[in-house]
Amino acid sequence: MWKPFELNRTVELSVDPQTVFEAVSTGTGGWMFPSEIEPAVGGDDGEAKVAAWEPGRRLTIEVGDEGDWYNKLDYSIEPSGTGSVLHYQHRSVLPDELWDVQFAACDNHTDFYMHTLGEYVDHFAGRDVAYVNVNGPDGSATTDGFEKLRTSLGVESVGQRIALTIPTLGTLDATVDFANANFIGLRTGDALYRFYGRNAWGGPVGMSAHIFAETDTAATETALQDWLNSLYS
Repeated sequence: MWKPFELNRTVELSVDPQTVFEAVSTGTGGWMFPSEIEPAVGGDDGEAKVAAWEPGRRLTIEVGDEGDWYNKLDYSIEPSGTGSVLHYQHRSVLPDELWDVQFAACDNHTDFYMHTLGEYVDHFAGRDVAYVNVNGPDGSATTDGFEKLRTSLGVESVGQRIALTIPTLGTLDATVDFANANFIGLRTGDALYRFYGRNAWGGPVGMSAHIFAETDTAATETALQDWLNSLYS
């Protein structure tokens, strides 16, 4: 059986509504995972469909129909001074027996994704991006899995500068842009590195990289996977 949920966020962003709309509608992987959908009402990617497409104002994406399994994302944007306000709503369902855990995961991920959107539009909007996503080994799913990663990174607070050395990729000079019990964000001059403490909800620690410079995506994925695996070996 499915049980519904609803998440709402209001996010202040420094850029104009059209830039926000382009960020949430293009699905390039600049701040979340990539997606491809036709840019018009009724457009789809084979599963999700566009229910509202108003450039600079609103985007609504739907999968399924209420009454059964469904997933609906709504982005409503309005100008605010020289920037914008984004009203975000996520409505969907989760299995009854896992509702509490999966809702907590979704709720916490939403805050991190919205923050990453802000980092993207502030520093990298409109730039070509390469997206890489890797998961740690089963050993990272322990209760202290994310704390091991935090200790390895040397992350203590937002605004901190750290040097992260990853074999074959070199040393990354990064600023900590986000840090809490379950998520860490690092920003370099040409990338956003996101770390996910999904061990809190029964999964392995994860990592994504949004790289706004020429890169060998396959080689970068291998390097990040090997580095993450080595932390838990």
